[in-house]
Amino acid sequence: MPNIQEDRRVCIVGIVHDGKDVDVLLSTRVDLAGRRLAVYSSSVVQPGLASLKEISNLIERIVVVGGFVDGSAIYSAKLLSGIP
Repeated sequence: MPNIQEDRRVCIVGIVHDGKDVDVLLSTRVDLAGRRLAVYSSSVVQPGLASLKEISNLIERIVVVGGFVDGSAIYSAKLLSGIP
């Protein structure tokens, strides 16, 4: 039986757009390349959506982010690498 959470796991390389969105350049999921994704530190099951604060100072910088994709957003996201 497939694990739904594992199927949603993703890692992206992209450029921070406005401190909460990332323009995806590369992704472990082909369908996400070229898209803009909102990046949240909170889980998709939590009622509030908290943006990933670590990327707010990296506008127009390249970042690597991992998390779980759901539609047009990444949840439970973690900044894996960023160029300050």
